[in-house]
Amino acid sequence: MNDRPFIQFLGTGAGDCLELSPPNAADAKKIADKYPGGRSFRHAPSLFISPDIIVDLIGRAQMQAYGIPEEAVRHLLITHAHDDHFQPLAILDATSGLPHPWTVYGNTTVAHAMDFASTHRWDPSEGRFEWIEKPREISVQTVGPGQTFTVGASTVTALSAKHMIDVERMIQQEQVLNYVIERGGKTLFYGLDSSYMLPESMEVLSAFQFDIAVFDATFGHLEIDPGKSGHQNFRMLDTTIAEFREANLFKQDAVIVADHISYYEVEPYEEIVEELAGKGIVLAYDGMRLEF
Repeated sequence: MNDRPFIQFLGTGAGDCLELSPPNAADAKKIADKYPGGRSFRHAPSLFISPDIIVDLIGRAQMQAYGIPEEAVRHLLITHAHDDHFQPLAILDATSGLPHPWTVYGNTTVAHAMDFASTHRWDPSEGRFEWIEKPREISVQTVGPGQTFTVGASTVTALSAKHMIDVERMIQQEQVLNYVIERGGKTLFYGLDSSYMLPESMEVLSAFQFDIAVFDATFGHLEIDPGKSGHQNFRMLDTTIAEFREANLFKQDAVIVADHISYYEVEPYEEIVEELAGKGIVLAYDGMRLEF
């Protein structure tokens, strides 16, 4: 791996990326014809922060694709428990046999899921759960919005994201987290799976200025209802970036990144990268590296 500090995008897709294993040849051809690979072919959202942090993970394959050994990782930040961001059994599989357990940081749903998966197995013949005689080793730390904690050589602050909120009934179905990561005088904002920023999160963010800011841009040019979606389109992304600028949250040479791109709803990379670049936005792609 690179000796200089960096972040690497192990996956830049949205939830529909999990459908990229089509059940028949006809569907496979449709996908191949529309998106013939390269930077338009996106996998589940995941970010590696060298030397030892990953944000969101559904399996070791994405790590292996970019030469990141499991033993190099010590910390896993989880944003929320949707299956394109978090799969407990895959995490336990990736850490099996390592000389040190990973520490998983996440909300109460994530913590409970890791505890359950490490102590139970499903018996399909009996249709019931049973104990695992020797629970799998994993370290879990529950974190919540506004909390600042140490992760290796980094300082992390968790923020509440506008995602999985029933706005009509005012029910927050899960506490979804965005993260601020500080290290070596540099600061990163990782804000996927969020619509417009919540006011309490903007208050927390007012204490920071960012070298890199990664924003949700799931739906591209598609028009969506901000009240019904926990994501953003390009128009909403522009508004959020303007709010960050007004609040003076970007350093002068900040890198602004659009990430979490729908595979089916957004045009291929080559058709939108220049449009976003004209607005000072970098379009993320799987494998992209930035110094951090």
